[in-house]
Amino acid sequence: GRTLLAHFARFGAGEELLRRSLAQAPKAPAAHSNLGNLLMLKGEPREAEVAFRNALSLDRSAAGAHFNLGLALKAQQRLDEATHALREALRIRPDFVEALGQLGATLLAAGQAEAAAGARRYNTTRWIGGIRQARSPQRASTDHPCGRLRRAR
Repeated sequence: GRTLLAHFARFGAGEELLRRSLAQAPKAPAAHSNLGNLLMLKGEPREAEVAFRNALSLDRSAAGAHFNLGLALKAQQRLDEATHALREALRIRPDFVEALGQLGATLLAAGQAEAAAGARRYNTTRWIGGIRQARSPQRASTDHPCGRLRRAR
């Protein structure tokens, strides 16, 4: 995914290819998100924001699109909006560790140190809890990376 997008971003072919695929399938949320990710890699957060909002207009339940929208807004220093988007990603998918980490960083950047510390503590607790569960294959979480690794052995 991202490796291919990085390659396209460097050589300029990706955006044209993604825009052509969007012309053929304009109702594909993943295509809009992929374009947004490419635009973020190119350092164009305003344009990426539009792509992520287009993805969300097609699928409001896409936690990844909310997360990526939060990153695009954060890159534009629109921290209140970024916080809202990241919280929405977490509402949809409470185990979204990356969103929780970014929420903490965004709250800290917005000057909300106490709320940021709470998000970081909660994130650490969830991560350590997942590792403890993964030590017992029958109790391992199917959504936690450590649980998947344990069962794969």
